[in-house]
Amino acid sequence: MEKIFRVAIGALFLAGSMSQHAAIAANVVENGGFDGGYFPWEPPGWWAGGDGTYGVDSQGRFCTTITRVGSANWGAQLRQNGIKYIAGEVYDVSLRAWSSVPVNLEMSAVDESSGFVWIFGTRIDISAPLDSAGDALSFSFVAGADTEVGKFRFLLGGGDVPLNETVCFDDIVVDGPDVNLLVNSTFDDGVLLPPAEIGFWEGATGSAGVDADGRYCVHVDDPGPNPWSVQYRENQITYVSGRSYEFKADVWSSAPVSMEVSGVDESGGFTWIFGSDFNVDAPLNGAAQQLEAQFTAVADTATGKFRFLMGNGRVPAGTTVCLDNLALLDAEGSAEPEIPPPPVHVNQLGYLPDAIKRASYALPAGAGDFNTARPWQLLQGDTVIDTGTTMPQGTGVDAASGDLVHTIDFSAVTTAGQNYTLLVTEGDESFTSEPFSIAADIYAQLKYDALAYFYHNRSGTPILAEVVGEQWARPAGHVNDVAVETLACRDSLPGCVTRDVSGGWYDAGDHGKYVVNGGISVWTLLNLYERAKHLGRNLKDFADGSMQLPLAEQSNGVSDLLDEVRWEIEWFFKMQVPEGQPYAGAVYHKMHDENWTGLPTAPDADTQPRFIHPPTTTATLNFAAVGAQCYRVYKHIDPRFAFECLFRAFAAYYVAKNSPILLANPVSVGGGPYDDVFVEDEFYWAATELYLATGLPYFAKEMRESSLHLTVPLDEMSLMTWQRTDALGVISMATVGGRAFVKKSWVKKARQALKQAADKYLQSVQSEGYATPLSSDHYPWGSNSFVMNNLIVLGLANDLSCNNKYGKAMLEGIDYIFGRNPLGHSYVTGYGSRAEQQPHHRFWANALDPDFPPPPPGVLSGGPNSSIQDPVAQALLQGCSPQRCFVDNINAWSVNEITINWNAPFAWVTAYLDDYASNAKARSHRGCRWKYDRQQDD
Repeated sequence: MEKIFRVAIGALFLAGSMSQHAAIAANVVENGGFDGGYFPWEPPGWWAGGDGTYGVDSQGRFCTTITRVGSANWGAQLRQNGIKYIAGEVYDVSLRAWSSVPVNLEMSAVDESSGFVWIFGTRIDISAPLDSAGDALSFSFVAGADTEVGKFRFLLGGGDVPLNETVCFDDIVVDGPDVNLLVNSTFDDGVLLPPAEIGFWEGATGSAGVDADGRYCVHVDDPGPNPWSVQYRENQITYVSGRSYEFKADVWSSAPVSMEVSGVDESGGFTWIFGSDFNVDAPLNGAAQQLEAQFTAVADTATGKFRFLMGNGRVPAGTTVCLDNLALLDAEGSAEPEIPPPPVHVNQLGYLPDAIKRASYALPAGAGDFNTARPWQLLQGDTVIDTGTTMPQGTGVDAASGDLVHTIDFSAVTTAGQNYTLLVTEGDESFTSEPFSIAADIYAQLKYDALAYFYHNRSGTPILAEVVGEQWARPAGHVNDVAVETLACRDSLPGCVTRDVSGGWYDAGDHGKYVVNGGISVWTLLNLYERAKHLGRNLKDFADGSMQLPLAEQSNGVSDLLDEVRWEIEWFFKMQVPEGQPYAGAVYHKMHDENWTGLPTAPDADTQPRFIHPPTTTATLNFAAVGAQCYRVYKHIDPRFAFECLFRAFAAYYVAKNSPILLANPVSVGGGPYDDVFVEDEFYWAATELYLATGLPYFAKEMRESSLHLTVPLDEMSLMTWQRTDALGVISMATVGGRAFVKKSWVKKARQALKQAADKYLQSVQSEGYATPLSSDHYPWGSNSFVMNNLIVLGLANDLSCNNKYGKAMLEGIDYIFGRNPLGHSYVTGYGSRAEQQPHHRFWANALDPDFPPPPPGVLSGGPNSSIQDPVAQALLQGCSPQRCFVDNINAWSVNEITINWNAPFAWVTAYLDDYASNAKARSHRGCRWKYDRQQDD
């Protein structure tokens, strides 16, 4: 069974990697395109009296503006450290660069680890204006020295970049030689050098050595009982999970053999890394058989082996096998495995000046007593800003992460600035966090990037370059959705019709469109609008012209947020069964491809047949609820549209009440099932929204008679998911319930219920190791969306109670998303030095094909999933603690999916926090009043 499993996994990753041939040369720098941030580049440190600003701009370039020149050009550097250079080897450098004025500056590779060693370099001229395509520069150099700890750098100080001028870089590549990880390649010295070895185990016998032709030959007398009884192998090899390796070898054999070539780690049990079987029959006195393959490692190790298995079942007794010209090429050069996150975990986006600021420190293995405080320093560059000691969090090991966690509180620091870090001293060692900023505007652009997700994922319309940028523009996807058959047509069943179901949002990484997931997403965005209008101060942030939308939508006098939401609501209209057909007024559950499409696939290139799936009670009531909410929001903005929403919502609720319960098929191919057997929550939600929209006694009665009336599911991890929606009605009651026809006692009870839930999440923030508003020993699919929805509850409780303890908990909860977690990973693309890179998406698939774009900024990954339900996660994450059950890999769909109903609450929370930041100094809550409670209608 072990062999079958290993061969199957090896075949899976071999097949997945064959289409991505290794580069001829290896790029020795990382993230030269500054995708998702600038890590691991070290930004300017302003060491010689200079100063300035820096960051990745909206075009994905790293830009530096000099605000104080300084005395030396090396005083401001963009550089990357820890690079291996090999003397005499050629390095090809290419990049694009821009400058606000023509500049001449040094680009070089050096080693400063003990003195100063020049490796290569030159001065470069940059004159391309900032709004141009940039100067395309390329150079070739011969390395002048060996080093394992070199730098690659651009010197920007001392006036080389003039005062108040800006220089930008992108697409930086430093191609060096491929690195052969095998010490023994040609055997020219006539000996086998460590760490290679030949072994005959379990009674196997034979002989080995270098023959007259300079080949290493193994003669097998007795092959032993197992394939591993005879092995040629090299030890102590570092493998990096997800990295591709190119294998080459010349092989001969005196008789036909089948050898396994594999990478493994046996340092603590057995871990399969990669491998495959090869048949060899080249005669010893003839031409070599050239073996070639690419492998992708599925685990990290610094103690790996690379081996040829020749034991029983592989090489028969009396057979000789010879090897020469062995190579295991690391296509990413000599780079070490990705540097693990420092154990000082911070919000890599940053902190608000006048708000709580906390970080987490995970005690390393072998650390001293858990209850002993550790000293910390807050640094800005090299300057100590504040000091203190850590505080043990909890009483021991944190169940969700498996870590021993201490908390660092530096809330007393309120000075805005960049390049802050936290340093914790542990005995003779010290650990420094990722850099972060303190600023009031850290969420200002993020809320718009989070909302831009929805335009990017519109179906049936071109995504315009003038809106999203050239790299994310694409033709209209699925234009044939204007005529889609129901599933009954495919199965030759009654009820076959063809419908126009064009438009709407693609739900997730696939190209399906689902009403129940669309319903909670629309509700969340409309609640964002209602909260801003009735409880907040930020409605102006979503005014006409504020968001990334086509020009016609930015100049129609309507909130851009409402323009975006309308795109999905109008698709709901198309999913409603028309008059004259069975179940008229009901809503089709979903529509998607007949079979799953592969990655990558652009929406316009999807040729799969698509079908509409039958109506369901849950989809119908989803539409009834958001249709009523739509009427409430749009009635003074676009009365015709608002009344259409309401009349369609009436029809949906009527048919749901007067028809049998219609459930979705739990088995689905080509799209998610979104099945749900409990419908009482949807009935309550719809009745509440319809009552709040109309004041009709009928809906008051329907609402009041529900067993769910004015309660929330405190036994669940979150109050609301697409599968559990009754709390959405309670939130609407709490948010907009201050109307003449609504009982004040109902509004009061709704707010009390929300506060009760908020208290639960507050307690989790206070007790969990990483201050998450989620308390569980199991993290579900899309766990980050549970975090987001719980932060919404905390935000509303902060509004409605006028008690800032909920606001503080909300800020700590968002820290987890941006890197204050055991992985030190920011789950948001484009934000944080260790930002999300490879969410599971068929178009944002640059990780698989350079012709496809990377994800845009502001996309939230689903995050840790204890169930690890996809092959990549299952290969990499067995035995993980809940918060560690994650890998940033585009094929790991069960942990790295993205969806509309995850980015919707993310947009809600970031918009709230930007509003919160703008009023931070006035947050005493004395005389707290809420506008909607003082007016009877809107």
